Amino acid sequence: MLTGNSESPTQALVDLAAIRHNLGLIRQLVGPKVKIMAAVKAFGYGHGIVEVSRTLLDSGVDWLGVGSVWEGKCLREEGIGGPILVLGPTVEREASLVASLHLSQVISSYTLAQALAAEARKQGKEVGIHLKLDTGMGRLGVRPEEALSLCTRLSNLPGLRWEGLMTHFATSSFRDPDFTRAQLRAFHRTAQELERNGFRFSLHHAANSAAILGLPESHLDMVRPGIMLYGYFPGPEVPHHLPLRPALTFRTEIAHLKAIRAGESVSYGREFIATRPTRVAILPVGYADGYRRGLSHRAQVIVRGQLAPVVGVVCMDMTAVDVTHIPEAKEGDEVILIGRQGDREISAELVARWLESIPYEVLTGIGARVPRVYVAR
Repeated sequence: MLTGNSESPTQALVDLAAIRHNLGLIRQLVGPKVKIMAAVKAFGYGHGIVEVSRTLLDSGVDWLGVGSVWEGKCLREEGIGGPILVLGPTVEREASLVASLHLSQVISSYTLAQALAAEARKQGKEVGIHLKLDTGMGRLGVRPEEALSLCTRLSNLPGLRWEGLMTHFATSSFRDPDFTRAQLRAFHRTAQELERNGFRFSLHHAANSAAILGLPESHLDMVRPGIMLYGYFPGPEVPHHLPLRPALTFRTEIAHLKAIRAGESVSYGREFIATRPTRVAILPVGYADGYRRGLSHRAQVIVRGQLAPVVGVVCMDMTAVDVTHIPEAKEGDEVILIGRQGDREISAELVARWLESIPYEVLTGIGARVPRVYVAR
């Protein structure tokens, strides 16, 4: 992933001050006693994992949550200290990296824990573990009724450091809280059973962005905000009472202007055929940059403060938009794909609706070849 200033006409501008602002809102909401693990997985939700992590640590987060050992390695190689938890699935052959990089690891099975313990002893270290309970997500995690048995087996593995007990909510972004509360009750019951049997964890954590907003009883010892750090709500049914600020602007420029006669077509498949003389702007951005092919004939962009529709099929490296109604448009003009220009705004949520998707996918899908340029407005 490219970072820093770039001459590239297509860029993702990341407002680090907006990320700090959003973190401040989360801190006010959860209070000073609750720790914050910032989810920076998927390379900081597409914003760039290194600079975002530095900003968050400098602003007081307690932990970073990554999706893979590889992401943890990227952070350590850039000199990022502080506690890092690998949230995603890790395979046994990665155990040596987890230990050598001083990463903590989510544990769902004995086999991974055994591999981590062996590497920890080999390297003369301890590996921090967070036991994950599957209370209803159906992915990673040990079933609550099997947790005591697994903990008993893990207690015989020297080299492991017990740090956290966690779960993940499946429906916290929906209006009906019943299933989320049932998950939380199962989590508490299991935590109490483990404690009665001598297994104590310093950190209990469950709340993602949606639960931070809508289920304060789930905040526990630590929360794990993700999408809201980057300025978006996790869904339309969660409370929208915080003034979050989107941190990313996806921009490009007009590279070429072309006059299309009535009856002529634009792009592959001739899916757009002009019914009148049409002025088309060619943009140097396409699906290889994360501007998805599904936006063909659906999306709009902002040119000189006005909306311009995408015409024809979005290509790998190029997209065409109709600027007939913007006669002053010229080559070199800024074009906003996601973000604000003047009084107009295209949010990642709007792009997600065009794609019948979610903002998470839109933001994390911005391509690695798009330079991330950092600003602090």
